[in-house]
Amino acid sequence: LLVVLRAGLASAGENLQRYAQNSKSSFLNVLGILLTVASAPMDGIAYNIAPQSVLAPVGMVGIGFNLLAASRLHGDAVSAKDIMANAIIVAGVVLCILSNQAGDSDEAPFPTTELFTSYVLAATLLCGLLSAVLVASRESRGAADALAQ
Repeated sequence: LLVVLRAGLASAGENLQRYAQNSKSSFLNVLGILLTVASAPMDGIAYNIAPQSVLAPVGMVGIGFNLLAASRLHGDAVSAKDIMANAIIVAGVVLCILSNQAGDSDEAPFPTTELFTSYVLAATLLCGLLSAVLVASRESRGAADALAQ
């Protein structure tokens, strides 16, 4: 229940931020950020209560919330492909939850320093690469103003 509540609150915060940016309301934007940040500790609490193999897939509920908000709140067109993609995600989640056997242990060995370091390095490089691609694509279309916000 906490993960579903967290997904709903995070989705509400994200959509509130988008709505605020479109309506130029800094108060609603800050409120959306605070809602998203305030809901984050629910994950930590939930992961201390239930196994990750059950909770992680349930976190996708936010995708469904965002799909509904896209059309109703923001007026975005939701295509059949969007609905089909959401259905495939839900089917994958159901498969993940059903395939977890009751006796499975979610305990994993503590990662080594080398493994953690390589993870941080890979994540940093990936974020840097994606940021460079974003900057390059935004400037090539003459819309660098989005980067200044």
